[in-house]
Amino acid sequence: MKNLTFILAMVCTSLYGQNNDSIFKYESLLMSDQIVRHVPKMSQLTLYSKTLEWVGKTYLKPDNVVIAKQDSSMLRIEGTSVSLCLIKSYGMDVRMMAKYILQFDFKAERFRVSIMSSQIGGSDGVSFMPTLNYLKAAGAIQNGHSVKDKYQAILDSQIELYNGLVESLQSSFKDKPKTDNW
Repeated sequence: MKNLTFILAMVCTSLYGQNNDSIFKYESLLMSDQIVRHVPKMSQLTLYSKTLEWVGKTYLKPDNVVIAKQDSSMLRIEGTSVSLCLIKSYGMDVRMMAKYILQFDFKAERFRVSIMSSQIGGSDGVSFMPTLNYLKAAGAIQNGHSVKDKYQAILDSQIELYNGLVESLQSSFKDKPKTDNW
């Protein structure tokens, strides 16, 4: 009976760990910096090629977005989210923007997404700085490990942005039904 309980505990722990690794999240102001996703029956080259296709469909100027490639094993992109979120600052609405560098690494049947850089800035598009530096400068961090409520939208929006990009990429790997031209 003890062995069965131990085995069940190990299986549940490993399943919980796998689910936790598949999305980006914040814990004590630190964002997880990489996730791994599995894509059954897909080769490394196919994953790489389909990711390049996804970049071409997702970004307005894909040639400007791709900043590094390596032998179908790695792809690095730099992107900007023009309208990340809206926060109130000194009685005014301020539209926040995000600038990021994501790296995609490929192996057979899986890919890893790593956040190499995550920056935030105002709608002027010039004054970008790392997210935590921005929050510190704005006086948004309280007790060293949490964010004042009005700034929580920045963290939540960044997580939504990165997880949304990964979900979009993952769904692009699925076979699309072929249409019949009747």
